[in-house]
Amino acid sequence: MSSLSIALQRWVAVGFTHEAPASSWSSIGLVEFVTALALVCATVLSFWFWYVANKPNIIVKPTFKSGSTTVVITNEGRIPARSLKITSASLNPVEGSDETLEVCLPAMYPKEQIEYYVAPGRDAVDFEPYEFEVAHRRWLWRWPLEKRRFIIDFKQYESMLTDLHVATPLERDVRQIARTANSLIQMHIDKRDRPRLWRLSITARAKRLAKRAMSSLRKPSGSDG
Repeated sequence: MSSLSIALQRWVAVGFTHEAPASSWSSIGLVEFVTALALVCATVLSFWFWYVANKPNIIVKPTFKSGSTTVVITNEGRIPARSLKITSASLNPVEGSDETLEVCLPAMYPKEQIEYYVAPGRDAVDFEPYEFEVAHRRWLWRWPLEKRRFIIDFKQYESMLTDLHVATPLERDVRQIARTANSLIQMHIDKRDRPRLWRLSITARAKRLAKRAMSSLRKPSGSDG
């Protein structure tokens, strides 16, 4: 029995000596895997936070001044927004014109802003919500474009606009000043937006040529009568 017990003890001892390195290697491999995974996650999160903090950030928001409501478009990011395009089918930048808002700029720099007049005081509440679509080149990647959509509903600011309501004579003055300001802003944007200015000039020339052609066709018919 003694020899058998000694043999069993030796076999158990040999088994432990062979299993110990395997368990230690498995524990070391797990620690390395967790460490590598943590480093990768930290690197990805650091890059993502840096990317979000430094990319262009075009914001469209309402502002309220004495006697008027306006919409301000601002780049609140840290780098320029390249190939910027802002459209709105519900906002007419120039009063009395059928043209809707279409802003195309080669770049909008940080803290640069464009402000459009909407209506005097509480009158903005009577309009439907304004929708704006913003698209520009994605930072560090050319494609696809980064797109965002903004909806501004002045009805939710009715109480504030009621407090800012002004008398009718001042409303007329504010409306006239805002109409002139919007026209100047649009002229400045058209100068920077060469393709849009080129299209407008081509359209104007085509309309003039069409009018001349119609007038030249009417003259012979009038002389024959």
